Amino acid sequence: MSMYCFTERPFELWKESSIRGWLAAVLDFPHTRTTLDEYEYTALLAAADLRPDVCCVTSDFLYSQLVVSAWVSAYRGSELATERLIASSKAALHTLPKDAQLRALRESFTSSRIDAVQSAYAQFVAKRDGSLSTSG
Repeated sequence: MSMYCFTERPFELWKESSIRGWLAAVLDFPHTRTTLDEYEYTALLAAADLRPDVCCVTSDFLYSQLVVSAWVSAYRGSELATERLIASSKAALHTLPKDAQLRALRESFTSSRIDAVQSAYAQFVAKRDGSLSTSG
């Protein structure tokens, strides 16, 4: 059973991709990726990993573009976080299995984090001339 519908709920896919980008940044700390090629390559791997959980993909290109954009946005957004936040998050998450790491991050999303994710998604949609819904 698919967890995310690309056609009907693209924001949920954006949010999940953002969570995965944030998790990658936390786990990479203090040796985070520094080049666009590194970001994009790892984000494409994340898109491939997530794909079995997504239904109704009308365009593989658009699917990859959405996931990669969300992942990179969150990964690079971690640069704005304090080292203390990143280090404490890493300490709490690094020994957990991946599913538990993702579950913990989903549960810890505060309204300010959701607002940032929604803002990034709205920018993505605007750059695509509104071709994806901005509703969550």
